[in-house]
Amino acid sequence: EIINLLIKHGADANIGDQRGFSPVHTAAKIGNVQIIQNLLGNETDLLKRTDNGDTAIHYETVLERIVDLLIENGADVNISDHHGNTPLHCASGEGMQVLEEILKLLIENKGDINLERKDGRTPLHFACEEGQIHTATLFLDNGADIEKKDEEGFSPLNFA
Repeated sequence: EIINLLIKHGADANIGDQRGFSPVHTAAKIGNVQIIQNLLGNETDLLKRTDNGDTAIHYETVLERIVDLLIENGADVNISDHHGNTPLHCASGEGMQVLEEILKLLIENKGDINLERKDGRTPLHFACEEGQIHTATLFLDNGADIEKKDEEGFSPLNFA
């Protein structure tokens, strides 16, 4: 309720701190659904980036419900940070059950599992590097390019 009060009295819901973190970034990072719901009703910019190029949907700590809310309100599931990481890259190496559900949600909403980071790595590279068999299976079942090589010529198999 305090968020709504502050915004009602002129607080800018999109203002960031010295690292560019806006209230929606912080709420996503700590997994606070209520704060995000309050912010979404107040012209919150879901494409606003931190100094690292992250948007609220990039944080691997976000809950499935938050990802769903962000997508419903226009978050770009294929947006990349300054390193080229998409939300799929960020969540692909973690392997927790909740993250697998988030990965499914991102894929269902046209998250491109073959998008490369600046170094050429795809989410499948990360899943293989971290030994995340369920995540790798999910990517392969949804058309991940098993032959895709990074800038050094390494395929996902080289990372396994």
